[in-house]
Amino acid sequence: MGARIWEMSDPDNLTPEKERAILWRVIIIALLFKLAISLILPLGLDEAYAIAVAREYSLSFFDHPPISFWAPVAVADLLGFENRFVFRLPFLVTGVITTGLMYLIGREVGGNRAGVL
Repeated sequence: MGARIWEMSDPDNLTPEKERAILWRVIIIALLFKLAISLILPLGLDEAYAIAVAREYSLSFFDHPPISFWAPVAVADLLGFENRFVFRLPFLVTGVITTGLMYLIGREVGGNRAGVL
C-alpha cells in the first residue's frame, strides 16, 4: 500500500508528473498537519516574546534575526486582526516554500529519487 500511495515502486524511473504528485502530497499533508497543530496549541513562550517585542519595528533585536520578529506582526498589521493562527501564518507559508526548494535542490544534486526523498 505504501508504494501505491507514494508511487515509488521504481524511484529511478519517476516521471515528472509522478514527482510533482508526490511533492504536492507531501506539501499538503505536512501543511494540514501544521495547520491543525497551529490551531490547537497556544502561543509558546518564544512566540509570545517575539510578538510582544516586535510591536515596534526595529533593525536590532537582541540575538534574533529581525525578519522572524517582523513577519508575524507584519501579517497581523496587514490583515487588521490578531490571533495565534495569523501570527503563525508566515511561517506556514515559508515552510511550503522551503519544502519546494529542498525538492528542487535534491533533484538537481542527486536526481529524481533524491529530490523526492
